[in-house]
Amino acid sequence: MSRLTGNVPVEYFTLDIDSAGQAIGYLGGEPIPGTVVDTRGQRYRYAGLAPRRSDGEIDIAALRPDEWIVSPGLIYFLIG
Repeated sequence: MSRLTGNVPVEYFTLDIDSAGQAIGYLGGEPIPGTVVDTRGQRYRYAGLAPRRSDGEIDIAALRPDEWIVSPGLIYFLIG
């Protein structure tokens, strides 16, 4: 398990996605959904690529409130 910013694992900030909306672009040949819905039914909108530290790991300390990580390093914010 990768640990970032102290003892908080990145997995604590990663969403489990139940469904994804229409693609708004591609990253490494994979679609970037404009919206996603997590396993609890909450909706999120694409906010950008995850910020990275100098060692290449995701910088969870740079996440804003209501921002979450979706694999492979996309950021989504809670919309309801």
